[in-house]
Amino acid sequence: MLNAVSSYYSNYLNPYAGVNYLQYLSNLYGSNSVFGNTSLVGTGALDSTYSLQTSLAVNNLSRSEASTQVRLSDLGRVKSGLDTLNQGLQTLASKDRIAPYKALSSDERIAKSSAGTLVQGGAQYVLNVSQLAQSQTLTSAQTLPDKGSTALGGGVLNIAIGSTGNGSFVARQSTNVYIGSGSSTLSDIANAINNARAGVSATVISDNSGYKLQISSLQSGSDNSLRILVNDNDNSDTNQSGLSQLAFDPFAAAGVGRNLIQSVAASNAAFSIDGNNQVSQSNDSNSAIAGVNLSLVGTGTARIDVARDSAAFATAAQKLTDQYNAYLKTSEGADKFGVGAKIAAQLQNVLSGSSVGYGAAQLSLADIGIQRDTASGKLSIDQTTLGKAFAANPENATQLLSNVATGLQDIAARNTGNTSELQTNTRQLQQTLQNIGVQRSLLYNYDELQVNGMQADSLSSLLNYLPSYSLTSPIARYLSVAGL
Repeated sequence: MLNAVSSYYSNYLNPYAGVNYLQYLSNLYGSNSVFGNTSLVGTGALDSTYSLQTSLAVNNLSRSEASTQVRLSDLGRVKSGLDTLNQGLQTLASKDRIAPYKALSSDERIAKSSAGTLVQGGAQYVLNVSQLAQSQTLTSAQTLPDKGSTALGGGVLNIAIGSTGNGSFVARQSTNVYIGSGSSTLSDIANAINNARAGVSATVISDNSGYKLQISSLQSGSDNSLRILVNDNDNSDTNQSGLSQLAFDPFAAAGVGRNLIQSVAASNAAFSIDGNNQVSQSNDSNSAIAGVNLSLVGTGTARIDVARDSAAFATAAQKLTDQYNAYLKTSEGADKFGVGAKIAAQLQNVLSGSSVGYGAAQLSLADIGIQRDTASGKLSIDQTTLGKAFAANPENATQLLSNVATGLQDIAARNTGNTSELQTNTRQLQQTLQNIGVQRSLLYNYDELQVNGMQADSLSSLLNYLPSYSLTSPIARYLSVAGL
């Protein structure tokens, strides 16, 4: 700060100049004991000169301040545009975000499909479904005239879920459901089963003959078959009276332990992919085709096409174009000189220098329909060219767009970092504004201050004050006036 003040006061054109300016005035209007023996004259002219010099200095500071503020605003617009560009292109950082894979079914009455994260693109598969997976459903054989007043009787239902094979049932889980004698209507029993969370659902259904209880496994496939054993309070666990009429042992005789009727058998899905037979416990599969989620809904044949999403690609191309054009608008005027021009050149190099592939398969932005206007610098899209280029080589087209987006992001990030030229220039201009503020404060405050009891608002008082001090005292006095 002292260096700045000393330098400021060394110019005799400055109304607060130190020894140099006082000597300049002495040469014009007379001498004193320091610079000569003649007396000082023309103090009125001195005050007039002081006012003129002050006015000139203030005007120069104002012009410098306005110019600095304009330049600072330009750099601010460039930084704002770069920040927005960087953030706006985040969603275009990878191929899978620009044009994710889609798995489309040719007939959604047979199967629905969607692409997962590990999908392999550019393939077609023929799906043939011969059987859907189903959950086992059991229905009571006898009907009741009502569902909420006729009691079956109390006891315990042991509901097991597992698989059948080789003449036996292998349970994977089992749950006891306790039925009180006074709470054994069809509705009571259905509620008790559902509240037990036994892996099944129970509901009361009706037809023309009356009401029945229906029990279904919550999961499809042969590994989710049902077995229901009864411990009836009437001491007969397999007959068709009391709670025993809900017994279902798949290996017991009908009406003697196998009292519920199987209305739907547990079955697996049976289908083929390109002729390769597959079996699934469920109608939903994410392993039959790598990275594809299949949902079988009917029997028959359908084609599954896996490819990148052309509509998403077109949207991504438009977004890149819009984001770049938005930057041009934000930085307009500030990109014609200095660091703004350097950044503009870097961004243009990314647009013109990015390419993918070799030889006849090489693609540039122009090849996929994205053109840059030489006059305005703005980007535009030929949608017809864009669509054809993507259809011909979706992988390279997507990779090119990703490369350009990543390159523009990199330029934006590097030029907004703390050590970037843009940020350095911004700090320098901010410091310049602070210095201008200090200089203006020195000018304004000088008129109002006193030093050693003397008024500091006229040159005559300063010149009269000078003879009693050494040559260096004026500088010290000005520093004191400035509060430094």
